[in-house]
Amino acid sequence: MLADLEELSTSRKQINLKETFSQSVRMILRNIFLWYAVYLAFAIRILLRLPVVDQSVAWNSFNNFTYLLCIGVIIIGALVCLLKLIYEIIYRSTYHYSIEDSNLVITEGVFLKQRGLFPITSIRDVYLDRKFLDLIFGLYNLHVSNANVESHTYGDVRGLTPEAAVGFQDYLKKLTVVVSPENKKVEQIDPEAFKIESE
Repeated sequence: MLADLEELSTSRKQINLKETFSQSVRMILRNIFLWYAVYLAFAIRILLRLPVVDQSVAWNSFNNFTYLLCIGVIIIGALVCLLKLIYEIIYRSTYHYSIEDSNLVITEGVFLKQRGLFPITSIRDVYLDRKFLDLIFGLYNLHVSNANVESHTYGDVRGLTPEAAVGFQDYLKKLTVVVSPENKKVEQIDPEAFKIESE
């Protein structure tokens, strides 16, 4: 089995930010919402079009085939939705973000891993946004950018609660002020101090 990217890292000084600023479980619901909505709409449409079994009418092989095909499509759709749910649970559990040797490291992916490394001194902007589904589920996405054009691909932490997102943003903002090329004392700043308790 291939080693995890976090296990391959040679850095020994790590501050696990996922423990302090964790992603919400609602991220899973947000990611499967459209899949399940489309599946339910499709399944209801199929069920409404199924032929009604009437004892007085001869049940021919065409009606039998149509009935079995419709039921098969509904079962396959349910299995696909179940696999999507399992994938999202695994995806959330493998999503990792931490500070390693004055670098913000973001790792994500189930089968194809992506790992972004951002030197704290090169972080230019840390901003929050939300899409329509994020608004419905009460989530925010944190984006880290620097001079590299790839930062928009690798610098995202999605599915944060408002408290975790603002605390994480404040923590990174403080790090960019305190950590300079001359002074690389990331350990001095405790991420727990930026944790905002939800009411």
